[in-house]
Amino acid sequence: MKYRMQKPDIRIAAGLLMIPAFLLQPGLVVQGLQVFFLIVLAAMHGRKIRVVMITVVLASITAMNLLQENGRVLASIGSFSITLGALLTGLEKAMTLIGMIYLSQYMVSGKPRFPGWFGQLLSKQFLYFEHLVTAWKKPEKGKFIESLDTLLEEMEQGILTDEETGFSDSHSGIAGSRNAGIWDFGKAAGIVIAFWFGSAMGFAGIWP
Repeated sequence: MKYRMQKPDIRIAAGLLMIPAFLLQPGLVVQGLQVFFLIVLAAMHGRKIRVVMITVVLASITAMNLLQENGRVLASIGSFSITLGALLTGLEKAMTLIGMIYLSQYMVSGKPRFPGWFGQLLSKQFLYFEHLVTAWKKPEKGKFIESLDTLLEEMEQGILTDEETGFSDSHSGIAGSRNAGIWDFGKAAGIVIAFWFGSAMGFAGIWP
């Protein structure tokens, strides 16, 4: 049967096109705006904004980088010094991680399913990632391994159930409502162009 691109597949393509503009962005301000854009984009496609997770990632990664002094000293607490270079590096690493998480969330929204053996294998990897991000909860104290085992068992059972309900038929005529139209292509193209336009301003040094 002739393959016709589905709506979730377009998000995968759009996300892949945005990755270089995000990872290569030299400006911290533009990177912050990109992260905000990606969070909003993921939320618009049904993903939850996890404020606690964002705060923890931002604070922990930045704090870890502050342990290595780099650049001008901004403040000192006893023998510990907060340096500008370490602070900027920590913020950059934290925002990169947060941005990639929500870009991935946007990409997997709608559960993309590609045709063929390799396509199904790739689709499963996205489903695994989605379940890890959305289902993982803070484990009880002293029960990290047990919590991880439970999560992996749920993932395995979920994939088996998905296969039993017709994973390989996701591109059949029955799933026609998932077929992409001109509007879907146009919307994705607009998102990519807007993202790259903002990045270009950072590359050009228009924004710091």
